[in-house]
Amino acid sequence: SLITWVLGSGLGGYMHADSIRVSGVAYDLVAADANKDHVLDIVVANGTTNQLEIYLGDGNGVFGGPVIVDMGTATTLCAVTDDGKYLGGTIFSGIITSTQALVQKAARLPAIKIQKKERLLAEDTASAIESGIYFSYYYSLKGMINQLAKEVGFDDYLKIGTGGFISLFNDSLLLDIIEPLLTLKGLKIINDMN
Repeated sequence: SLITWVLGSGLGGYMHADSIRVSGVAYDLVAADANKDHVLDIVVANGTTNQLEIYLGDGNGVFGGPVIVDMGTATTLCAVTDDGKYLGGTIFSGIITSTQALVQKAARLPAIKIQKKERLLAEDTASAIESGIYFSYYYSLKGMINQLAKEVGFDDYLKIGTGGFISLFNDSLLLDIIEPLLTLKGLKIINDMN
């Protein structure tokens, strides 16, 4: 899908048209301030990938692509260019899937709560598993986001997190926007505008 916009000149006319290409089908879109910087961004519901894509505006009619992190049964990272092209992504085992496999496959390990931990070192088995799970995902995401950005040549980009377990990283500064229900909220915004 091709999304095109025309900038107003402020004098009753128009300046130039520009566009971004969305990989797949753009189901709907809305202009909104997604990152709270007082500049309009473009939010697109991608019907092919079943994700919302946010293109950050710079205030001059230019929109940049995001890195999207989705933490559910599987964890996915996706990259989209400034012109809306889906560059690809990576998928690895989700935090609950990995935790269940560890507890079920290892002998006599206790069930644990998946939660944010302040320290890596722990003094008991359950706390050690909890910190191992938390920090393994934290550092996996940190490294993979940086590597993905490096591979696609992103210098300044928005890091968006969504999915059931993304709230674990609320205070970590790992992501710019954390919205566990991003897809559903985005679809509601788009629905309300129609």
